[in-house]
Amino acid sequence: MSLTLPIGVAVIVNMLLIVPKFPLNVMISGETIQITLVTIPLLLGMLTTVSFLGIGATLILPIILRPSVGLSILILLPIIKQLVNKSKEKSKLKRLQTENLNIKQIVGDQKETMLKAINGFDEINDSVIDEKEFFKKYQSTEKPKIFKVKGVKKID
Repeated sequence: MSLTLPIGVAVIVNMLLIVPKFPLNVMISGETIQITLVTIPLLLGMLTTVSFLGIGATLILPIILRPSVGLSILILLPIIKQLVNKSKEKSKLKRLQTENLNIKQIVGDQKETMLKAINGFDEINDSVIDEKEFFKKYQSTEKPKIFKVKGVKKID
C-alpha cells in the first residue's frame, strides 16, 4: 500500500514526460510497418531523463509526505552536510573574533587538553622503551571465568 503513490507518480511521469520525448513506436498502417530506430544517443537521453526525474522524486516525495523525514534526508546529503559544517565553523570563528579572542591560542590549548585527557599524562615523553618493558607494562591479562554451580532440589 505504501508503494502505490510512488508507482502512480512514476506511471504518470512516464506517460506525460518520457513517452512524448522518446517515442519507441511500431506503427502499422496498411501494408507498411514503421519502426522507430533506437540509437545510443536516444538511450542515453532516456537514461539521463529518468535518472534526474528519479532523483527529484526521491527528494521531493518524502518532503511532501513526511516533511520531517524529507528534511532530514535532504540535510544528511553529503554536499549539504559539508556546507552546513563550513557555515557553522565560519560563524564560530566570527563570534570568537568579535570577542577579541586569540583563536590560535584557544585551538592550541584545546589540543593540549585533549591529549592530556586521552593519554592520561601531562607531558609527552619521547624516550624509547625496549620490548620487554613494553610487554610487562601493557600486557593484557584475561579475566578468569567464573562458573556458578546451581543446586538441584532433592526430593525425599
